[in-house]
Order: sequence, then C-alpha cells, then structure tokens
Amino acid sequence: MQNIGICVCDCSKTLLTEQDVTQIASSITCNDQTCEHFFHLHTLCADEEITAFAKMLQEKEVTKLVFAGCSPVQYQEVLEKIADQAGLPPSAVYGVNIKEQIFLASMDKKAALRRSIESIQKAVHAVAAMPTFEMKTVPLHQHVLVIGGGIAGISTAHEIHRLGYPTTMVERSEELGGQSISAILEEDSRFLKPWRPEPDMVSGVDILTGSSLVDLTGHFGAFAAKINTPDGEKIVECGAVIVASGIPVSDEISSSPHRLSMLKIHLAIADLAKRRGLRTLGLVLDYEFDETPASLEMALNLATRIQKMKRYQVNLFCRDVRVAAKSLELVYDEARDAGVGILKYAGSLKFEDTQDGVLTTYTDAVLRQDMTVYCDRIAISPFGVSVEADPELIAMTQLSTDAYGQMQVNNIHLFPGQTNRPGIFVIGSCRGQHLPGQIRAEAKALALEIHEMLQQKTLKIELSNAVVDPDKCVLCLTCVRSCPYKAMQVNREEGAAESIPEVCQKCGICAGECPAKAIELPVYSDNMMLTYIAA
Repeated sequence: MQNIGICVCDCSKTLLTEQDVTQIASSITCNDQTCEHFFHLHTLCADEEITAFAKMLQEKEVTKLVFAGCSPVQYQEVLEKIADQAGLPPSAVYGVNIKEQIFLASMDKKAALRRSIESIQKAVHAVAAMPTFEMKTVPLHQHVLVIGGGIAGISTAHEIHRLGYPTTMVERSEELGGQSISAILEEDSRFLKPWRPEPDMVSGVDILTGSSLVDLTGHFGAFAAKINTPDGEKIVECGAVIVASGIPVSDEISSSPHRLSMLKIHLAIADLAKRRGLRTLGLVLDYEFDETPASLEMALNLATRIQKMKRYQVNLFCRDVRVAAKSLELVYDEARDAGVGILKYAGSLKFEDTQDGVLTTYTDAVLRQDMTVYCDRIAISPFGVSVEADPELIAMTQLSTDAYGQMQVNNIHLFPGQTNRPGIFVIGSCRGQHLPGQIRAEAKALALEIHEMLQQKTLKIELSNAVVDPDKCVLCLTCVRSCPYKAMQVNREEGAAESIPEVCQKCGICAGECPAKAIELPVYSDNMMLTYIAA
C-alpha cells in the first residue's frame, strides 16, 4: 500500500488563506491509496526548512509526495533535496505549479482555487499510478583530465589540484603555455607570443606534453581516455573531462600585399617605416562575424601603441565597441586620446587595392552613408575570420557546437563551461572566451562545480531512464543520433538500443523521435499520462 502525502505551500501566505488550505485538504481524495498526511507550509526556501520537512516525511513513512506551490521547474533543486533527505526516489516527489500557472495568471480567486484543487487531484492520481523505481549507486572516479596546456587548461588544472583531485594535463606541443595575444609590440615585434606558466601553477599535476587524445569512451564519473604519448598509448580513467584546447589561428588572410593578418602587423610596420610622410594603418575587427571584447582590447592596445609612433595614423574599423569588460573602457579612452580613429561600420567592408595602399569603402553605422578611407595597409583580425575549434576533438568528445564551430552550443540554460555531455566541460577560446582575466575566473568556478559533483565519491541514480522495447526496436539509430546527451547506445546482445542511466536526462526526445514508438519514459508512461488526463 502506498502512503501518499500532500504538501501545500502558501508562499508566506501570499497565495492561500487558512480557509483555502482547509478547502483543498477536504477536497482531495486518494481512492484506494492511503492519503492521510496533509502538510501545510508557509515557505520551503531555506535549507533548515527542507531538512525539517524531510524529517516529518520520514516520521510519517510517506512513500510519495505531491508538492503544490511554486514552479517545479524553477524549484527543481528544492524538490530533489526533499527527496534525497527523506530517502525517496526523485520521481516520488511530484511538483504542481499553483503559483505562476494558476493564481498569478487568474483574476478570479475562486476559479483559481478550483483549478488548484483539480491540478492537485490529478497529480495524486498520477503519482499513485507511477511505479516505484529502484536506486543505483555508482562510484565516481576522482581523477580529472584536462585537454590543453594553455592559459585556460593550466588555470583550471591548478584550481582543481588545489581542491585535492589528481589531475592529468594533455598538451599536444612540447611545452606548456600555448600562445597568447600580445597587444603590445615587443622588441622582437612578435604579435602572437608564447605564454609560460609559473612553476607553482603546474606543481603536482601529471603533465603529458607531446601527447594527444585519440579516443574517449564512458560517461560522467567513469570516462576512459586513450592518450597517445611519446612513450606509447596510455589509458586515463577519470570522472570529469575539461577541454581547453584553444583554437587554431591562421595568419593567412588575403593574397593582397596591402592586406594582411594582424599576426603579421610587424611586417606592415617594417614596410611602412621606409616611407616618408604620414603612414595610415587600418585595423579591422568583425570582418566576417562579430568578435569578442578580447579582440577589441587587443586592437585598442595595438592601435594606441602604433599611434604613438612618429608619423602614424591608425583607424580602427569595427561594428560595435564592446567595452563590457574590466578596465576596457579605460583602454578605449586611452586610444581615443592618443588619436586613434574609431570607424563604426554596418554590413561588410569593400577593399580596392591601389598601387601603394587600399581604398576601404564602408557604410557608416551612424550616418548610414557610404564612406571611403585610404590606408597604406589593412590589418585584419584573424578572430573575425575563423574561430572554429578542433573538429577532430569535437568528434571524439561528441560535443555540440555553435554556428561558429565553437565547443558550446548557444543555449541560454548553459552556464560557462557546461556542455551537452554531463561530465565534459569546456573553457577558454575553444568556447569563445579569450579574455585572460575572465578565463581565470571561469577556471575557479569550473573547479568548484566539478568539486561539487565529485566530492560525494558516489552517485545515486534513479532507474527511471528511457526504456526500449526490444520487440519493437528495429535499430534505425534515430534515438542514438537525436539524443543531445549521448545517452543512447546499441545493446548488441539484445539487438536493440538502450539508454545509459548515468547519462539519461529523461528529456523525452528519444521517445518522441522513435518512428517505431519503441521507447517510453517510465515517469511519463502512457498509463500515467492517461491517468492524469482522466482524473
């Protein structure tokens, strides 16, 4: 016999009166199920309130709970905490949104109360029809793998190692550090220069230089990475993977001798140094698509340095001036004070080579008129031409990308670092973040997120993942291709697809896409949905 409890939260008495709650309690029936426990709470936002309520559920031996209050989507974490502390499976706590969907959307208080009672009653019948799922506990590897030894990879590995997790770093080149953009022309005139970490930043980290990832299998908590090292192949088992591989930067922009990449700006300066009179140099941002504040900072510092040289005039072409970064507005003001011309354009630029320079035609973003500016040389930012991450690494990790080929899909629900695959994180320029200060801040946040996931050392999983009927499955692989979390695989013994409980997010995409209707989510089974509708 199931023991179903009902909890109504009046949101600090802003939703319901005592009379309303009494009416709800007297109106709910549970048919042949025991439904004698009704809880009236004023708030359930603080941890101590959740703990006290979970203790009440344990004392009453409640096996399933219908919680009516705020949005279960918004307060999913609260419902999960209630289930965990009360010793219930996550699906045993069913949320009903009577705040946003009913009371805040209705002007008629009596009608809203009536709809609330109907929604709670349907939820009670649905919970009663829901099967009880087993819980599975799996160990979590405490090792962390970092792919990439640049600023992003080293910063993240350093923070994770400080938290006490064994860390392995894989770097393709022979030295750590990668390359960082130098916006100031050094004595050797290099624009893209090596960056080397402090020794204490990599102390204690297992470093594999001259190595590369060749295969990655497994899932969150139990990844197996095959790494090709100078000493042969090595298998690294880890609980989480961090991709900080950066992006390849090309210094080939145009075949024109007057138009070149910013990476070769020193060549343009050396060439123009032979000329007499004023030398004009154009720096171009956002050439094919909008760039980041890091590109603007790079270009402004570079333009300011060149502008301060004798007989130089620098014009910076950009679509927008993005100063939403620390101290970036000061850098912009310094460039303007030095005499750098900021030319904001709309649409695309048109270049016409002349004997000694380039005529640049653009549509002024303010005046909406076509303008033509002569420059002796044009230097185009490579980050406005291509920012595509390593395609081989993308294929191995099965990460979704954005329209530019960067390793994080454009999804408002994804915080920095998160990907479509649980347990795999991205950081740095491979996901479009180039500012060193922001990268270091994200490295700290990412390390804490991984610590929160791995510190329990075990993972409790409710076996309510998608279920495949082998008799209906024809192995068309639609579910394998459509699952964004890569939670579907082929069970060769059964001759059918199956879901991985540790990875499945119970989103229902596989069930919706299956042409044979062979997949069902137990939590939202046909029987349960029909029960909810008929109630």
